[in-house]
Amino acid sequence: MFSLVLFVLLWRTAMHPRKKHQLKIPKLRHQKSRNCCVVRLDGKDHYGPKWNAGDAESWYQQLISDYLHRQQALARLTIVSVRDMTLQFLEYSKARHKPETSSNYARACRYLCDVAGDLDACQLTLSHIESLRDIRIAAGNRRKYINDMVGRVKQLIKWSQRYMYMTSETVASILALEPISANHPFVTPSEPVRPVSVDLINQVLPHLNDTVRAMVRLQLYSGARPGEIIRLKPERMDTSDDVWIYRPDSHKTDSYGHIRQIAFGPKSIPILETRMDRPAGGYAFNSDRQDPASCYSKDTYGRAIRRGCERAGVSRFTPHQLRHTAATFIQQQYGITGAQLMLGHSSPKTTAIYAQQNLTLQKTIAQALS
Repeated sequence: MFSLVLFVLLWRTAMHPRKKHQLKIPKLRHQKSRNCCVVRLDGKDHYGPKWNAGDAESWYQQLISDYLHRQQALARLTIVSVRDMTLQFLEYSKARHKPETSSNYARACRYLCDVAGDLDACQLTLSHIESLRDIRIAAGNRRKYINDMVGRVKQLIKWSQRYMYMTSETVASILALEPISANHPFVTPSEPVRPVSVDLINQVLPHLNDTVRAMVRLQLYSGARPGEIIRLKPERMDTSDDVWIYRPDSHKTDSYGHIRQIAFGPKSIPILETRMDRPAGGYAFNSDRQDPASCYSKDTYGRAIRRGCERAGVSRFTPHQLRHTAATFIQQQYGITGAQLMLGHSSPKTTAIYAQQNLTLQKTIAQALS
């Protein structure tokens, strides 16, 4: 009995095959109240020239041609949500970029998902990116911060092309978005980073925990970047001399061939000595005492300093301002060459020739800073 039913179903399918879905071309209609041409595409009316105008037919043909082109492009796309697309991009970013860069991309992706996370990636448009930017403006973010965030979103959009998540027209329109200009009336202008006074820092130090206090002091004694102090690993430290030399396994300018070495003098060494007993790959400054593989992020480090400022009742400052404080002193005492060496701004072309001479000068400055 079952075989007979199956035979009948197969015979009916063969004799009456279902018609494939075909894209229906909308007709050109007359909008009488306006006496103009109108075509409805995907539920939206598109109005054209006057009904009896000579260019009505050419307008209609061009409109339908553009519509069919968009439909064909959409049919070739891979359907994925914006949220899933950002997750894939962040996996790519973690494998390619440094932790701080990946953290910045994660924040940009979070902002994008707040605006359009539930949409399909093919539905993402320039207006969504503009909405994201408007929200950051309303939140009071500064111009450089907003431009950097939108720039990271653009990198995500550019990356999406390889997987055909969005049409080339949409990608081009988003990438063409201009950054916010300096004279934008509703955006807080970005201010240059200024050094913070040592007296102010000394008022805040008692209100920081031991780990953050040590990190602040090391920044002042070395002029290192916040990220270099955060991710300092004892296993990369050369302790064979009276000035210790730290060579990070990765740094901001290593992709340009720069060699980065950070000198720690007499006042820095006692701080570091108590934090050298870390397992392989462990960080000197753990954010979690139970986990040697954990470290502070730029945000948590900055937040800890801000809270210390609030407890001390003084104006806030950032980790990056500590670097500027050290840089100001170094440049005043040792000129631009000394500042370039201590801050890691040396030219890669002269590194090989003057490496030992530069290291000697770094040690001299490190001893003076302490």
